[in-house]
Amino acid sequence: FSTDAIGNQFTSRHQFNSYNPGANPGYSELKEYNGKFYGMTQNGGSNDAGVIFEWDPSTNIYQNKYDFISLNGRNPRGSLTLNAGKFYGMTSSGGINDVGVIFEWDPTSNIYTKKNDLNASNGSNPHGKLTFHEGKFYGMTYAGGNNGTGVIFEWDPNINLYTKKIDLNSVNGNNPIGSLTVNEGKFYGITNKGGLTNYGVIFEWDPISNIYNKKIDFDWNNGRNSFGSLIFSDGKFYGMTRNGGINDRGVIFEWDPVLNICTGKQNFADNIGRFPTGNDLIKREGKFYGMTSGISQGIDPTVRGGGIFEWDPVSNVFTRMINLSDPTLGYLPFGNLTLKDSKFIGMTSSGGSNNSGVIFEWDPNTNIYSKKIDFNGNNGLNPSGALSLIGGKFYGVAKNGGWQSRGLIYEWDPSSDTIQNKIQLWAPSGGNPYGKLIISDNKFYGMTNSYGDAFGS
Repeated sequence: FSTDAIGNQFTSRHQFNSYNPGANPGYSELKEYNGKFYGMTQNGGSNDAGVIFEWDPSTNIYQNKYDFISLNGRNPRGSLTLNAGKFYGMTSSGGINDVGVIFEWDPTSNIYTKKNDLNASNGSNPHGKLTFHEGKFYGMTYAGGNNGTGVIFEWDPNINLYTKKIDLNSVNGNNPIGSLTVNEGKFYGITNKGGLTNYGVIFEWDPISNIYNKKIDFDWNNGRNSFGSLIFSDGKFYGMTRNGGINDRGVIFEWDPVLNICTGKQNFADNIGRFPTGNDLIKREGKFYGMTSGISQGIDPTVRGGGIFEWDPVSNVFTRMINLSDPTLGYLPFGNLTLKDSKFIGMTSSGGSNNSGVIFEWDPNTNIYSKKIDFNGNNGLNPSGALSLIGGKFYGVAKNGGWQSRGLIYEWDPSSDTIQNKIQLWAPSGGNPYGKLIISDNKFYGMTNSYGDAFGS
């Protein structure tokens, strides 16, 4: 706060809080249940390990429901799967072996249960969601298995039995970043690497016979290095790759499973959107919709921020609908769109008021984009001690908050009335500071109350 020289004209300048915890959702989409949407973030929350959240679109109320913590799984890179009133998912890290877990979360009781600890030999570090089929869940891991390059697995929730089914390898495809698609009793998917060109493959897997068949080797023209999943429509499969094509910015491809022909249908480019990383296509009224991620914001947000597009598979007409060029409205989407009442709901991994991503709504009929929620990531709690002035700016410490809730060092510029987190403290470097920063030779010195290399000290 600030006052005038005699202590009057009290003005609140910055409010420390923890609203909308969670940051940087990735490889994820929102899931609707009982009129509300549920999702996960990779980072943020009290442990900087991600959160499960609930968002009510009718009231625009966001609630953090669960903070991931290392032993129970952390940093999810995928979506929730709903089955019988409960959500199931995976984390990319954490658990006993720090390579991920399978979990169950009950939205009614808000009880989170770790069901299975992944390990290096049976599959580790999943980057996708679980697929439910005939009473069991199926999924893929990015790493682990006999070759260290990922597996296909089956998990029976009734008896909590995890079974590795296929060891992926460099010849038949490896390191998948996506999810399985089931069609007529068989599973189909894409790998990010492997195959003849090491650009990834399209594969078919029969869970009954446990026979895996590589169907297509990506070859640059039809795309390379997919970060997504297949969608089945009118007898053919469609998907996207992050790279490849004429401009090496990714492609939309069509695969005919009968003829086993894969065709690059649309080449992404700088001026229409590029790098559809982690994004799947979604179909509405005969057309496909998706998002491009662009790359980090940099100095050219018009090109680099990503966007929303529409593609007509019949006419092969591609239209860039929304350009995510305003950082305050969100940019760099790393997930999928969800259709609700003729509108699309999605998330970005960056941008927004706190540069931690946003939830947005987009109406394809009016082409109106609306930011609904700013993720916060936790911006500091419980400031401790006095402010220190240097170079016309004030510096201080917050005891709690930040991505690991270990506190932070912040800077406040009174001329612009802006506050910035300068250093987010974490366990090895010391946390939970009390007191004032001391200035000496234009450097700051201070102490933390706990943590450090000898954790808890």
